Amino acid sequence: MKSNSNVRPDTFQDLGNGCYHYNYNIIEVENTDEDGQKRTSYNFDVVEIWGIPTYEKCVKTVIATLYDYAAEIALINKYQAFALGLDKDIAARDEYLQYLQYVRSVKQQVKQDLNID
Repeated sequence: MKSNSNVRPDTFQDLGNGCYHYNYNIIEVENTDEDGQKRTSYNFDVVEIWGIPTYEKCVKTVIATLYDYAAEIALINKYQAFALGLDKDIAARDEYLQYLQYVRSVKQQVKQDLNID
């Protein structure tokens, strides 16, 4: 979910009920209000993580914002059909490559946010 705040959000926010918000892709934005005053705000994405945020939970939850389980399986199956010559739809390869690049970028972001080498 996209969100915005006037205060830089913490990467992980404990909601106190066993749930955490994982705030990522935090971008500082300068805006000018109607009085001509410059204001800083932060645009970011947020997901809910139940339990202590781990690398695996964060990666899985962020990926699920764009690709639910069924969509992931469909991408893999379409790509396998193309790779085995059962289907000539080259778009299946391109879509799967895009998915893999997204997964890679999510993993890198989560590692950075969790300070994992």
